[in-house]
Amino acid sequence: MARAIRALLLGWRLERAELAAVGVVAIGLSVIAIGIARHLDLIVARCRVVGYGVAPCGGLRELGQVYDASTNTQMWLTVQLLAVLPFVAGLVLGAPLVARELEQRTALVAWPMAVSRVRWLARRVLPIALLGSIVLAVPAMAGEILVRSMYPLLDPATNFEGYGTRGPLLELRFLLALAISVLVGTLVGRQLPAVLVAGALVVGAGIGLEQLQPLWVEPVEQAAAQHPIDHVGSQFVRQRYRDANGGWMRDEDAWALLVTANEDQPQTGLPEEVMFVIPRERYGDVVLRESAALVAVIGGVSLALIRLLQRKRPG
Repeated sequence: MARAIRALLLGWRLERAELAAVGVVAIGLSVIAIGIARHLDLIVARCRVVGYGVAPCGGLRELGQVYDASTNTQMWLTVQLLAVLPFVAGLVLGAPLVARELEQRTALVAWPMAVSRVRWLARRVLPIALLGSIVLAVPAMAGEILVRSMYPLLDPATNFEGYGTRGPLLELRFLLALAISVLVGTLVGRQLPAVLVAGALVVGAGIGLEQLQPLWVEPVEQAAAQHPIDHVGSQFVRQRYRDANGGWMRDEDAWALLVTANEDQPQTGLPEEVMFVIPRERYGDVVLRESAALVAVIGGVSLALIRLLQRKRPG
């Protein structure tokens, strides 16, 4: 226990400025998210009294969401910032961690004195990973609260809104960005170049995760629904067009027919637009599979980092 406390204190001393910056941003975003959620909860409470036929309550029946123009922009910006927070936090905390010691040549003294370089690395990285995870647990929970208040008629566990900006995925994405950034910092050995290179890789990882999301679960054709709220919370993947005979058409051919259609004539024989989605009921499956993939990638990056460090020269 005493060793763990000393390791945490060492991690704080090494990166107190970076940890403080990440903490301020994380707590600030959490306060904003919870404030918006509280405001929406008050609106929903009033809507249950006055009825759903008045503004901004009309959207509850259709989309499970109030039509509140005053917070729509705030909600969108907050969700976007929560989406990039784990990647920025991992970059800020990870890139300088080993690169600083290589650049300042303190590793020349530390490595010969350490029992092993792996243990030295663990004492540097694990406390930062733990402290960063504790800090980011606050916005991870705030994101859950915000989504619940945004869609009060839907269970957040069956709603793809805010995917990746809440719960365990936010934490795991932070750890992925941290591992990548530490690896780049160890390879480059200079703080500023490490931040730039790791930043590009972390951005690529974020974009890649968004592109891979439809691959975790096979998308299905969106079934017809009696009410729009039946489709809310599902993750849109792609659209295709079906001809009058039930066969699939190329998008270009379908667009050509739709553009040339005359509105004054009966709309017969036009392509049918078909949406493919991941049903909201599969949210838990998608989160579980992406989490397993992230853990595997983090493990692979960590092994590459250990192998690199064992062969790295301090100078």
